[in-house]
Amino acid sequence: MSYDHNTKAGNRGDIVKHPALMAALGTLLQEWLRETEFLFADTYAGYAHNPLSPGISKDGWETGLGELHAQRWWSTSVPDPWAKLWLDWYLPEHPSPRYGTYPGSSVIALNLADYVGVKVRVAAWDTSPGPIGGLMQTLGSEAHSIRTRTARISDPEVTGADFLFIDPPQTDYWRTIKKFLPATASQHTKVLIWLPLHPQQGSLDESSSATTARDEAIQLGCRATRVRWDNQHRATRDFIGCQLLYRFDNQRTADALRATVEQMADLAGWTTGSGVGVSHF
Repeated sequence: MSYDHNTKAGNRGDIVKHPALMAALGTLLQEWLRETEFLFADTYAGYAHNPLSPGISKDGWETGLGELHAQRWWSTSVPDPWAKLWLDWYLPEHPSPRYGTYPGSSVIALNLADYVGVKVRVAAWDTSPGPIGGLMQTLGSEAHSIRTRTARISDPEVTGADFLFIDPPQTDYWRTIKKFLPATASQHTKVLIWLPLHPQQGSLDESSSATTARDEAIQLGCRATRVRWDNQHRATRDFIGCQLLYRFDNQRTADALRATVEQMADLAGWTTGSGVGVSHF
């Protein structure tokens, strides 16, 4: 995997992805037996901490963390508990490059485990030396499983995961979904996939591949939530939103995820205007 999420860390996708992850994982952890270890599998882990730099990407942290911080939503009352937790933990401390970094999904999962009081073991995969080194330094290689290669559906940590999180690199995500989702249909009732939403060339509509992936996921027992944040197509913009594909064995988890995503879209101002907002499938 040749991909560096540092250029996109803290962007609009992350302010949907990570609160949604916290809502789903946190809801499950609240119901977990405290004496039993919980296995969180992060198939494309990336950096444990992503350094924030000014102007590093046209779709970087300024479009997500920066815009939220400028509106000072972190200092107001937020009804949704998981959205509020994400805001309280990560927004005030990381609105600017001078504060250093924004955490990756594995670190967020461990922060959440400490908060709920459940022992979580992380299994993480990456192929780049930078992310692997950061993961080993932050997580340690004894308490957690860190693999210097791509994840395989046959990996024991994948097949045995209590929560499977799939956030593939933009250059590889459709092939990744076709690899993981059909194979996990009979195994995993707790899986969350995040995908960017690309537009059709020269159009405001989502790409046909985005629609196909969602339809295939639904046929395999998943539900979907789509977030549109861009109703003005620009040739330089890579994506116009994102979508979450997920399968849980209880309604409460899905409801928590959906409510949190709706809250974040409302805070970001994506619930007004034509062509923006949240859709559930």
